[in-house]
Amino acid sequence: MTRIVQQFSAAMWSGCSLIKLRLNFSPPATIDKHMSRAITITLKNPNLHRFRNFAEEVSLALDEKGWGCLPMKEADTAIDEIRIANVHTRKVRRALSLIDDLLKKHGFAGEAQCVVSRVQKA
Repeated sequence: MTRIVQQFSAAMWSGCSLIKLRLNFSPPATIDKHMSRAITITLKNPNLHRFRNFAEEVSLALDEKGWGCLPMKEADTAIDEIRIANVHTRKVRRALSLIDDLLKKHGFAGEAQCVVSRVQKA
């Protein structure tokens, strides 16, 4: 929650009153309006070929919709974990829904662990 400190000062100029309002705004250090999320998907002992096909499809779908970033190079070299970066906070649920649908499509339903984490920008 932002704190707004209001300071009022009154001045009298030629018989009319003028109220001057000054706002000092200071956002808390813990909130960054441009904070993004990262989604990490981990599978234990996946079929390598199927998992890479899944990762490639996730990469293409997220890039097409603009919901996150999984470089194709990382998708092609994935073994048992992929990390999707730059997921806007407002798009996390949509991205997770898309990932869930693709997990079902590729036969990994119930096997994957998805973790959403905050990414602090420097």
